[in-house]
Amino acid sequence: MTTFHVFCDESHLSPHTYRIQGGIWVRSEGLREVRQAFTELRARHPKAGELRWGKVDGREPWRVYLDLMDLFFSGPAAKHLSFKCIVVHSEDDRSRNGDKHERDLGFYKAYWTLLSHRLLANCTYHIRLDQRSSPRLKDPEGQLQERLNNTGYNKGSYWDVLTCRGECSKREDLLQLADVLLGAIGWAWNGRRSTCGAKPGLERYIADKLRWKDLARDTAMNSAKANIWKYTPKTR
Repeated sequence: MTTFHVFCDESHLSPHTYRIQGGIWVRSEGLREVRQAFTELRARHPKAGELRWGKVDGREPWRVYLDLMDLFFSGPAAKHLSFKCIVVHSEDDRSRNGDKHERDLGFYKAYWTLLSHRLLANCTYHIRLDQRSSPRLKDPEGQLQERLNNTGYNKGSYWDVLTCRGECSKREDLLQLADVLLGAIGWAWNGRRSTCGAKPGLERYIADKLRWKDLARDTAMNSAKANIWKYTPKTR
């Protein structure tokens, strides 16, 4: 049975038009090689610190961010890595206008929507979410794990989410990779502009790696390396 490790983050939350949530999928047998690739990246850039889309600034992207994208797309460990996300328009997210409890529910519901459509039958999963303060929800990661497993059972898919918990992104390179990719996609979908060249430059670099014109696109469900799902409620 195949086991995946999934590292999830979010980008461009309210007040932006589009909210992006998703993450990096890693096959268990490739995790050690992926960790080694990050060790080598850190050795080349010892002063880089935490890698985040929000830290991409200046005239052009720092070399470490280009190397990070090379690690994901074309490095020796790239074959073990894939990316999936959901794009939610503000008009399709009623929770944005609610209180803190409703916003938190909407946030985790978006993760459930993405994962319940992207987890594979007869596979096991370890899910890590970027740590989030949710005082109005009791054990949201545990509830997400339970709902995902119930959904798999009801669909006859029989996947098994073995663990689901929050993780500090400062200590997890794969969450940082997810943050940068989600940030670039959110930047494209929200039509952002910049007086510096770094963010547009990194967005173009990623799009070129994918052989796309830009990152503001809705891909096919079977798009393997980078899967972008523009969510549309069935009631619309």
